[in-house]
Amino acid sequence: MIASGGCTAAYLCAQGTIASLDLVDPNPYQLELTKRKLDLLQCEERGARVSALGHDCPSKHKGLDYKGRYETLFQALQKGLSPHQGLVRALFTTPTLEDQRALLDSCPEFIESLRRSIQETMALPNLVALFGQSATQNPARAFAEHFVDVTLRALTTHHAAKNPWLFFMIGSSYFDHIPQYLLPPWIGLERPPHLPAIDFHNATMGSFLEEGESEFDFIHLSNVLDWANPEEAATLLSLVAKRLSPKGLVIVRQLNSSLDIESCGGSLQWDSSRGQALTTTERAFFYRRVLIAGHA
Repeated sequence: MIASGGCTAAYLCAQGTIASLDLVDPNPYQLELTKRKLDLLQCEERGARVSALGHDCPSKHKGLDYKGRYETLFQALQKGLSPHQGLVRALFTTPTLEDQRALLDSCPEFIESLRRSIQETMALPNLVALFGQSATQNPARAFAEHFVDVTLRALTTHHAAKNPWLFFMIGSSYFDHIPQYLLPPWIGLERPPHLPAIDFHNATMGSFLEEGESEFDFIHLSNVLDWANPEEAATLLSLVAKRLSPKGLVIVRQLNSSLDIESCGGSLQWDSSRGQALTTTERAFFYRRVLIAGHA
């Protein structure tokens, strides 16, 4: 799977149901961050994890979980919401989604400030500067518009008090303490008696899959296909099909790419109903689609 920030890997390793895990990322910093989180999972209790990652005082923006590229954007975005910090704090303590909707309906000025702040911080030049040109190719629409729409939709369909991703995007600057229910889910889990066999690979997913022969029961591509053109996507999905076990599954997330992923999948069989169900329940709301496939 793609290592990314390591939270998914830590959560999976805590379940005790995985025999082995290969973590792949072309960014060595992401691999080191993942290693650190796995060390925290295995060796430390909740309090030490919270402190090391910076969640003991999120408004200071210190700690490992506040140093990434997206986090830089989020902190800039939140500055535009400072006139509404009281509402932001209330947003993440509402008892129900209905209460949350009523709160937001009472303050259209906040919605307008949020819209404007997202448009400014998620502007294409900022994204290219942080993530590179290839990360923004083939957009389905302007990235700022995408982020505005998915965020506003999330605020009407996701209970913010149960969504750490909403919190880190728009709320962390205005809290000196994070309630347990807004921490990344793995942080409060018990230390596992042991971790699965784990290998780290500083490589692209394509080069990793091309070099080996062993099969995998599960391949998590995250949204790496957002960086690919149709030919590159077809090549990667062909490698996925080659390395996927007979009953294995691949999961793909699509952020704002116009790529027709299913048409690039070759022999893979896409489960559209399951993918739609995952899209609906995905708390990491940036992604417009979650897709899942296996062998026909």
